[in-house]
Amino acid sequence: MTVFKIPGVMTADELTELAFHRAAKKSKPGGAGSKLTRERAFAIAKLQIIQDVLTEKLKKYTKGFPSIDNLHPFYNQLVDVLVGNDRLKKALGAMDWGRRKIAGVCTANIRRIKTEDNINEIQKHRNAAYGRVASVLKQINSELLLLNTARETLRKMPDIDPEVPTVVIAGYPNVGKSMLVERLSSARPEIAAYPFTTKQVLVGHIEVEWVKYQVIDTPGLLDSDPSEKKNIERQAVMALEHLANLMVFVLDPSEYCGYPLEVQLGLSERLKNYFPKLAMIEVENKSDLKVLDSERLKISAMKGEGIDKLKELILSELKTIESNPEPETQNLEP
Repeated sequence: MTVFKIPGVMTADELTELAFHRAAKKSKPGGAGSKLTRERAFAIAKLQIIQDVLTEKLKKYTKGFPSIDNLHPFYNQLVDVLVGNDRLKKALGAMDWGRRKIAGVCTANIRRIKTEDNINEIQKHRNAAYGRVASVLKQINSELLLLNTARETLRKMPDIDPEVPTVVIAGYPNVGKSMLVERLSSARPEIAAYPFTTKQVLVGHIEVEWVKYQVIDTPGLLDSDPSEKKNIERQAVMALEHLANLMVFVLDPSEYCGYPLEVQLGLSERLKNYFPKLAMIEVENKSDLKVLDSERLKISAMKGEGIDKLKELILSELKTIESNPEPETQNLEP
């Protein structure tokens, strides 16, 4: 499922060809009336077609993109990282400017044609409008290209509901995060593209005691020290801050994942420092291979052991968080 259903955006040349082709298909009126009357009506009809086609298209582009200021902070920040909120607003503003300019050009020339008594002058007004319309489209072509690029980017955004309580799974690669998402989910997790990693995000949906929440594995984002990431990746991690209600950090005591336990615990501490207001549950996975003498919950995502207890713990934490919400959203700098 696509989060942002945005219409395709044509280039200036494509829009010009489309509008002029539609106008060219208009047949000359026949029947009663002088040649001047028919030529006047013909020119007006052509310009009206061009105006309608282009203003409708440009309005569709403006309406098709999400209102940046009304987006949930999670998506607002992702859009800013991927596209640039200011750039997107400027491009959408150019669409509105182009729509009004084209409407003005066509309306002004239609008004002139209505009072013109010379066929040659009528054709001059029509051709002048054609040239001005094409010029306006060329002036906003760079913004059209940007919107098309933005559309392709936004279409790849993960389909995550920011209004649903969200649990983010963290930990080093190969500790069993993806399998845990599958075990926790009521149905098969959805696989979606996440624009900041070469891997795909897993989104599982869970319902326990009539409470719905979602659990997310974001490979490539929370498996290393945030301070060591590139700026765009750090901002992507920060976007999760607006989404996550709870973090489950998965440890592999067997160390078959390829990372020593002390290194895994070091990452857990760094994430706690990076998200000081975000509740975290540490769990030890692969209990079928090794069990530590600790108070952490022991699970085996492979065999399904301890999963029900983990669900109960997650639900308890979410209820506590819901009853004691933070007065303000975190505002961490990358």
